[in-house]
Formats: sequence, C-alpha cells, structure tokens
Amino acid sequence: MRYYEINERDARAAHDANSMREFRPGSETEGYRAKVDEAYELAEAKAQAIPECEAKAYALADSYARKLAEWMNEGYRIDAMCPSVLISGAGNFPTGRKKRRNQARDRHAAKYEAIEGIRERIRKLGTGGIQSGDPQAVEKLEAKLQRLEARQADMKRANAHYRKHGTLDGFTFGDEALGKAALENMGFWHGAPFPPYELSNNNANIKRTRERLEQIKGAKEKPKPSPLDGYKFHVDTGGAIVCSNDAYELLDALRDMRWL
Repeated sequence: MRYYEINERDARAAHDANSMREFRPGSETEGYRAKVDEAYELAEAKAQAIPECEAKAYALADSYARKLAEWMNEGYRIDAMCPSVLISGAGNFPTGRKKRRNQARDRHAAKYEAIEGIRERIRKLGTGGIQSGDPQAVEKLEAKLQRLEARQADMKRANAHYRKHGTLDGFTFGDEALGKAALENMGFWHGAPFPPYELSNNNANIKRTRERLEQIKGAKEKPKPSPLDGYKFHVDTGGAIVCSNDAYELLDALRDMRWL
C-alpha cells in the first residue's frame, strides 16, 4: 500500500480562508488515508476472489491513491484563492477573484466522479467476460472453472454441515466472500445456508464454462487451412516433386502464400 503526500500547509490555508473554526493538523491526511484504505481493501478482496486480477486491482488502487491526493491538494489551492466574506469582511471584497475561484471549484468538482470511478473499476474487474481472442483465454477459463467448482463444493459441504449440526459454527469456507453470503442467507432462508437455486445456478455456470473452455481449446488445436489444401503432389521417376493439379492454379496458390 502506498500513500501520497497531502499538503497540510495548503489545507490549513484553505481552511483559514473559509472558516473561523480551529484547524486540526493532520485531519486531511487522516481522511485521505481512510479513503485509500477502502480502495486497497477492494483490491485485496478482488485479488483473493480472482487471483489473475491481483496486479490490475492493486495498480488501480495505487492510481486512485495518487489521483485523490492530487485532487485534494488542487482543491486546497483553489479554496485559498479568495477568502470568505465572513473572514475578510464586506469592505473591498474581491468579487472578481471570488467568481474565478467558484468557476475553478466547479471544474475541480467535476473531476471527482472520475476518480471515484476507479474504485468501481476495481469492483468490476473480472466480470466483463473472457473473449475468445484473448491469448490467455484458456488459462482464464480454467481458473474460472476451478473457482466455480470450489464454490459448488463449499456450498454442498456447508449445507451438509448445517443439516447435521444445525449451525455453521466450526465450518471453514475456502472463500471468505462465500462465508459472508452464507451468513446473509441465514437471515431469510430456512433449512440450509445455500438454497437449491444457488446450487443449480452455479452448476449451470460450471457447465457453460466447461463447454466454452472445450470449444476454445478445440479451436486452438484445429490446424489452420493452407492455400495448398486440395493439391496433390507426387515424385516422378527423376526425383522431382510434381503437382497433379492445374499448373496455373498452383501458381495462384503459391502467390497467395507470398512464395512467388
């Protein structure tokens, strides 16, 4: 985890220009770090759930930390551009400067949505589907299949444990998020932590993922067609390789292969 510097001096100047309350040193850094911690918690949860997304998740968390610090520091400079009328008094109040500051504030506020969008990108990692043209499609589908199968096994074991003991106490989930889901289910579902439809839906996902994996594997193993497919060759008595097809057609095929 990496934090970026928050300019507490500029934060104080911005505070003093707009408020008569006492500024608490370090308060802006504390607020910043709390938000960064949340982003890294999202990244850690994503890395545990989908290991192949770990590097991307932590890179996004670092990007969030850096851009949030830049945004906050820029905000302090903008807020310090012009003091509040309650601080400076109404006499000779710089209305032109205040107008420019308010315009800068509006532009600055518009950037915040994009920065917060980084956290949403962390949440959505690994949910956009796996494209057939992805060079790592097979590896990603195999990892997805493994997660789904582990989830199915965990749900079955949890239900069996609950039926036998009437509680989930003493049961360990392989997936922490699945354990939380089980506790939530207990609030409104009676009989077992995971209702039949959850097992059925997950099993259907396993089947679809396995079929897709086999389809992509088959496509990769299938040899690519050659422009010479369909042409027959033989060796004549002099040892030369002779094509039985029309010579002009063979020349066209060779040109397609950029041999001529």
